[in-house]
Amino acid sequence: MTSTEASLDVTELLGDFAPPLSLNTKSGWRAFSRQQAEPPPAMLSTAQRARITAAERHVYDLRRISYHLDEPFIRHEALNNAIAFCVRRIAMNTRSKPNARRGVLILGPGGTGKTQALWEIAKQTDRHVISGMTRRRELNDLLPSVLISTPDRPQLRRPVVDTILEFLEHPLPKKVRSTDEVIPRLAELVIALRTVAYLFDDLGFLRTQDPKSSAPNDFMKRLMNAIPVTLIGTAINNPRFSMLSEGGSKADDAFSQTGRRFSVVYLPPFKLVPLDARQRWTNLLATYEAWLRLTDARPRDLIKLDEYLHQRTQGRLISLTSLLCQGAVEAIEGGAERITQPLLDEIKIDAAAQGVTRSSSDR
Repeated sequence: MTSTEASLDVTELLGDFAPPLSLNTKSGWRAFSRQQAEPPPAMLSTAQRARITAAERHVYDLRRISYHLDEPFIRHEALNNAIAFCVRRIAMNTRSKPNARRGVLILGPGGTGKTQALWEIAKQTDRHVISGMTRRRELNDLLPSVLISTPDRPQLRRPVVDTILEFLEHPLPKKVRSTDEVIPRLAELVIALRTVAYLFDDLGFLRTQDPKSSAPNDFMKRLMNAIPVTLIGTAINNPRFSMLSEGGSKADDAFSQTGRRFSVVYLPPFKLVPLDARQRWTNLLATYEAWLRLTDARPRDLIKLDEYLHQRTQGRLISLTSLLCQGAVEAIEGGAERITQPLLDEIKIDAAAQGVTRSSSDR
């Protein structure tokens, strides 16, 4: 039975739709960083499913569809290590002198979980800061981390500062033009809100019209020295990303202050060789198997598809998550209740992974 023939339809969830939290507002970000994951739906046995009514089964299936549509943040070794390193760096910087504070850059190709790592860093930081508070009435006034969507503009200093202050609901008067006038205001807000981390999503946008300009580097160093927070950023690791270098030659790079003020952690795609890399991939698939809530799933269903899933997703965490979540919804809607290769063959995911899959099949 196909999804179009089934009485169960994912569009029914639109009747109970709640707008997602906006991560670009202070209230939305605060709520998100403190949000607790809901428990997964219970797995009913064959006997239990036989005893429930058709209406109860319908509700149960919709609950499982909703669960799979709320794409999970599946953790793995490299991701855990990156998150732990960043949280430890934040803790260390709270005790460091201004010129000794060090930031972290999370680099990797698209779809490896860099932004999701920022989210988890925020959640852990929030828990640590809140756990040290004794007066509960102060909690709504705290903002341990600030998420900054890096603006893509040539004149970068003022737009970045404006983005931060607008996020904090403290926009600048138009008459204030100098960054020197703004930095002290940011420092005051950091102290008032108990902020310990600025999280820059996609620092690759932090560039000027001149690729050899040191302006982005100078600005980041200024923030690190003047504001008592840890700067953590993500970026796609490619030759155009020059945050770790100042100037256009290797000789200049050797004296890059930015490179000495930031540590780098990498989130690469998963590979199938050598053997230990393949084991990490199958461990990830086993984690997804445990997360799925399909009534007819069998042990190692995903692990048996390890090469196929890698070819479909290029080993990218985000592509894999999208493929399996859509597959799970289709399996529930269509009644298969199990993920198989023929079922996944009908699922479309992101254009980048889809293009690679199509090119491979055309050879």
